[in-house]
Amino acid sequence: MTNIDLITRALLKIGVINESETPSAEQGMDALTELNQMLEEWEETGIHLGWCEQTSTADTTPLPPYAERGVTLSLALALAPSYGGAASVSDQLVIDHRSAMSVIERKAALKNLKPRDSRNMPSAEGGGYGYNIITGQ
Repeated sequence: MTNIDLITRALLKIGVINESETPSAEQGMDALTELNQMLEEWEETGIHLGWCEQTSTADTTPLPPYAERGVTLSLALALAPSYGGAASVSDQLVIDHRSAMSVIERKAALKNLKPRDSRNMPSAEGGGYGYNIITGQ
């Protein structure tokens, strides 16, 4: 997927363009700026998707496939206010956005988990030391 594909999908979701239209150059660059800012904020909050600043709408979008839907819907909601009455945010769009973001947040949380070393923990039954929950000793 290219950046313009993602931007086009976002603008379609809010009804700014229809299926037979493509975003204007200005719409594309404005949306790309919004996308860069949004994902930079996500990086600062711990959602690391491998995003790097994009300067061209024609470039391939640097996102994992599981994040494409959530980012598209987030961009749609972020762009809607700048289009005023020309944009339409439905209840279903908001519901879909929440669902897609939960996937991104869950995957981000799992990625941020650090493996723990438990070798220093007391051994279980038969280890010769520590507290035995079965015997109480």
